[in-house]
Amino acid sequence: MNFGGALEHLKAGGRVARAGWNGKGMWIALMPGSQFDAMYAKPGHASHHRAKEMGEEVATEAITLLPHIDMRAADGSMVVGWLASQTDMLAEDWECLEETSDSKLSEEHRMSGYIGMVYHASPGALAKLAAEKTRIMEGEGFRVGDVVTLKSGGQPMTVLHAACCGEVEVGWHDIEGFREESFPRAVLMHRAEREDYGCAF
Repeated sequence: MNFGGALEHLKAGGRVARAGWNGKGMWIALMPGSQFDAMYAKPGHASHHRAKEMGEEVATEAITLLPHIDMRAADGSMVVGWLASQTDMLAEDWECLEETSDSKLSEEHRMSGYIGMVYHASPGALAKLAAEKTRIMEGEGFRVGDVVTLKSGGQPMTVLHAACCGEVEVGWHDIEGFREESFPRAVLMHRAEREDYGCAF
């Protein structure tokens, strides 16, 4: 598969890797965007410089991290903001590491990542967003790419894996970098639900 096909699989919420990579267990995946409160930016991090630019508004504003591609390196570490080389972009040995069976997954994964940001959208795209919100509000469960939060509050997190029962694996960015954790389904709620109930993160 070429790089264009690999990108489409990433947008659908899957992982891809090159057969030609020497490192064991390496893969890349798309990380939707996220936000965190600017007041929690840690000194010495790039986000702290952005927080200082906000001045007095730092107490009420959030720092937005845009969607990007991350890599699982051979040593198990996560490389945030992977960049494709010329060789990677021209390679024909890209492989999908899992199937993305839901045809809606690509659109949901892409839309859910742009948290708190406004984009120009066609009537068709707006209709899809409305349908997705209806699905969430009718309690049809969690899907990969959904944006959730703890019922007790906290920052938005993106669903990475959701089995039909048991725990939900989520990921998010904070001042320490990218984090992953699993939570019982009962303690999570969709971000859209929290907004409709007038809750604050």
